Amino acid sequence: MMECIGKRMVGGVTVPDNADFEERVAIAVAFMDERGYMAHWQKTGDGDYLVHVVNCPYEGVARRHGEVCRIDLTLLTELLGPTLGEISRRRGPARHCTYALRPARD
Repeated sequence: MMECIGKRMVGGVTVPDNADFEERVAIAVAFMDERGYMAHWQKTGDGDYLVHVVNCPYEGVARRHGEVCRIDLTLLTELLGPTLGEISRRRGPARHCTYALRPARD
């Protein structure tokens, strides 16, 4: 169910087919920001990316029902498309989460 919600959320978003991974990360973060997530991203020294969410819109629910975090995992997976190799979530302090993104390697 959470995956369906994430897919519905990004249903109208257009990501150019020729967008590279970093462009897709920027599009995903802008999408999240438009919805109040207060997200930002950074590239790590090993070529991975971190997306930091400072204002989780469902933080109260997520504390009791971690499965709601599948919404954001699906949202990011859908927007990053085939350029995404691996994604993981790290819970931070209240209302904060970090998603570690690894581009697909050739």
